[in-house]
Amino acid sequence: MSGAEQQHSSPLLTAKDVARELSVSEAWVRDHVTGRRSPALPVIRLGERKAVLRFRRADIDRFLQLHTRNPGGL
Repeated sequence: MSGAEQQHSSPLLTAKDVARELSVSEAWVRDHVTGRRSPALPVIRLGERKAVLRFRRADIDRFLQLHTRNPGGL
């Protein structure tokens, strides 16, 4: 299976899933999705105004890698 196929076979995460994984509130997740706060969290929006938000596991993993400071230290 290629990387693209693996990415599509992983279930999408909800804002609640991401909040739990990052140990933050759902409000924090939404703020970082809407641009009220940075860094921006990558999101898939399903719909327009009251869009359903979904997240790819690979995007969340990449977000963590990009925003981890001093990965080997305390």
